[in-house]
Amino acid sequence: MPTRLGGNQDETILSRRPTMPPQGAHQQREPPKRWVKRYRTEVSASMSSVLSTAAAFPLDSVKTRMQTYKYSGFLDCVRHTYQAEKLRGFFRGRLPPRPRRSTARC
Repeated sequence: MPTRLGGNQDETILSRRPTMPPQGAHQQREPPKRWVKRYRTEVSASMSSVLSTAAAFPLDSVKTRMQTYKYSGFLDCVRHTYQAEKLRGFFRGRLPPRPRRSTARC
């Protein structure tokens, strides 16, 4: 069906209809997606769980030490723990609750 543009009757443009895909085109298989793209939600949820546990565990460790022992404040507890046990003191006891926390968040 021709359509007319403007007032000039000589300019006509035929409207184009979208062409139909060839027979059997809808039956073609999609190329396999990469593993990360296919499971990106699960991968990102697992990674965020592990990273949040790793970031929050030292603070939880300091909180527990402050409840158990007498310190004059947060920085005093951090300073004493670092001087006595270095970084290992902040992550002491990390392995047993880690799988439980990570799987509970997913």
